[in-house]
Amino acid sequence: MARRYSVQLILFYPEETDFFVIPHGAEVVRLIHPFEVQGSRSRFLYLNHFLRTWKRLKDLAQLRKEVRRHKSSLVIAFEAYVGIIVGLAFFGSRVKVLISERVHPKYHQLQTLVKPFKKFVYGLGNVRVLAQGEVISEYIRNQFDVEVLSVPNIVLPPPEGFVHVPQNRIVMMARAHKQKGIDILLQAWAQLTIEQKQSWEIHIYGQGDFQSYRKLALKKGIELEVFFHEADSEITNILVNAGIFVLPSRYEGFSNALAEAISFGVPSIASDCPSAVRDLTLNGELAILVPLEDVDSLAFQLSNLIADETLRKELGNKGKEISKVFGVEPVTDIWENAFRGLFTNHSKMNCRACGAKVAKVRSSLAKSKLIQIYSHEHQSSEIQLEYFAGLKEILRFWSCKFCGHLSAQGPTDLEIYYKFMHENTMYMRSDRWDYEYISSRLRQLDHHNVLDFGSSSSKWNGLETGNNLITLYDIAVNGPENVSHNLRAVNNLKEIPFKSQDDIVAFHVMEHLEDPFGTLIDLKSKLKDNGKLWVSVPDQKNSFFEFSYLDWPPHHLSRFSRNSLQILGKRAGFRVVDYLPGVSNSSGMFDFMLVFEKTLD
Repeated sequence: MARRYSVQLILFYPEETDFFVIPHGAEVVRLIHPFEVQGSRSRFLYLNHFLRTWKRLKDLAQLRKEVRRHKSSLVIAFEAYVGIIVGLAFFGSRVKVLISERVHPKYHQLQTLVKPFKKFVYGLGNVRVLAQGEVISEYIRNQFDVEVLSVPNIVLPPPEGFVHVPQNRIVMMARAHKQKGIDILLQAWAQLTIEQKQSWEIHIYGQGDFQSYRKLALKKGIELEVFFHEADSEITNILVNAGIFVLPSRYEGFSNALAEAISFGVPSIASDCPSAVRDLTLNGELAILVPLEDVDSLAFQLSNLIADETLRKELGNKGKEISKVFGVEPVTDIWENAFRGLFTNHSKMNCRACGAKVAKVRSSLAKSKLIQIYSHEHQSSEIQLEYFAGLKEILRFWSCKFCGHLSAQGPTDLEIYYKFMHENTMYMRSDRWDYEYISSRLRQLDHHNVLDFGSSSSKWNGLETGNNLITLYDIAVNGPENVSHNLRAVNNLKEIPFKSQDDIVAFHVMEHLEDPFGTLIDLKSKLKDNGKLWVSVPDQKNSFFEFSYLDWPPHHLSRFSRNSLQILGKRAGFRVVDYLPGVSNSSGMFDFMLVFEKTLD
């Protein structure tokens, strides 16, 4: 509303259930037929999903009437249940509907009456879907074959004057439900010795019946170390003395409790559960992540964090910046991008690998921009934020239904982006296994002509190349570099004679090209008959770039799998003669190499 939007809130629940303060100036309409039941049956009706949903259908006509009266062009529906109802209400109309999923749908079951309509509603032309994290978005894309944009929650800083005074208190905020993993925390705590616990206590705040958890604490002999409290709407009262915050959930959405704890400077441990936890912790930068339902790992991390005060301070201080990353302005920008960009027509494109016409949008990205900002501030990146701050376009990925290749829409000023990236030392590869491999092969050969397409002389520093001539063509460098006696640089591929090269290497290049097929055709003309082309690319299966600021905007215009790269080579007149796995990181195999041989024309 601060950006001059006219907002009407249509609420499906009575006033006594409101948790957030409604902004001043917002028009509020309540559609609460399921709650307007007289007599003793009202409580029963509230608990009966079938009858509640049936009575909710009465609200559809009134919902359309209210939106027409308000002259709204866009309806944002929070939660899948509400979204399906709203989608049905505006089926066939010009009103646009944004459905925001608030938790992982695999584990959060819908009511029986609305569940069959979900696929239909999500596929409507006037409906778009949002989710709170990339893991959740990817699940919805795969389930319903629709475009999904990841939109985080806004995370506010602590109130002015707040001072964190940590005590030996492990804090958890959760209702009494299996989803929240209270049992996992209690079992982990029971594994620690008295020496490891160092007089720390567990304090759990929430609503519901905690009797079964009290019994579990008694059974484990930790009942004097675990305290249960009623939920407190004043979050500062809970976090002011928290020494460690724990989120052991089995699944989540975008956990506001975890985000607030991190923002308040409380060192946190979270379960790497199906959720937006990796998004809000910036892939584990802002909190310690433990495997799902892994009691032993949680016990180890609790013991480690209790014993290391320096680590607690470092983690707490780092997390305080989360409110800048997920602050009002950047997250509101993403919402406005969704308003403007998700409903624009986007033309079909040809798959960069197999050439098929790709119609389905796999995803649209905005989240990584936030991660880029954080990394700039905390990892001494030299990227100029002014460039990214003005970026307003929605950038999309297309998934080819034939070969599975992922094609990205790059920013309109990709060359400017590369300029910034190449000035940033963090962008440089830390290994050169592919160059070392080709060097070991060259040492066994004599007087071979090798074209290195897209590299620079620095990658060859210190590598033996024998009596072979290496010609460098760097697509990102203007002008030849200073090179050694057996290295030469060219500005234009036309300087390379027809069928003059015994080998061509293209290491971590193809993923950056708008037209990799056309490039391979050009390179093929430079190869001798039966010459070899050596191509290394990042592996599509590796999730590093899903959470890395280095791929915002997506400068990897292609994400190759072994299959899609092989198909691309075959289209261009090559056959695969070898496959080499590359280096690995925490997300699995980072890259790989295919060796192609030119087929005779």
